[in-house]
Amino acid sequence: MTVFDSIKNKNIDELVDWIDEHFDFDDAPYWHFWDENHCNKCKPVVCTDEDGHKKEYAYCEVYGNCEFFKDMKETPNNKQIIKMWLESESEKVCTDCKHFVGCECFDGGTCDNFG
Repeated sequence: MTVFDSIKNKNIDELVDWIDEHFDFDDAPYWHFWDENHCNKCKPVVCTDEDGHKKEYAYCEVYGNCEFFKDMKETPNNKQIIKMWLESESEKVCTDCKHFVGCECFDGGTCDNFG
C-alpha cells in the first residue's frame, strides 16, 4: 500500500489525528481557514486596565472561548479546527501559483486564476 492509499483510506477522525500530528505549524491551511472565517471577523472587546487606559482584546482572550462558539467552554482546539476545515467547502486556490485566498503571500487579488 502506498502512503497515498493509506491517507485515502483514513476516516475523517484518523485524518484529523494524522494532520494534527504531522502538519501543526503556524502557516497551515486550516489556520488560514480559521482566521478568515472566525478570528478576522471577531469584534474586539474593549477593556480598561488598572490605569484607566482602554485596550482592545480578542473575545477569546477575555472570555476564554470563541465568540462564534459561545456554547463551548473553550476555544476549539487544533483537532476540532482541522475537522471543521476538512468538512468546509473547498478553499479557492489559484490554478497558477497554487496559493489559496488568505495565504500570507497572496497579494490581495491581482491573480485571476482562482476557482
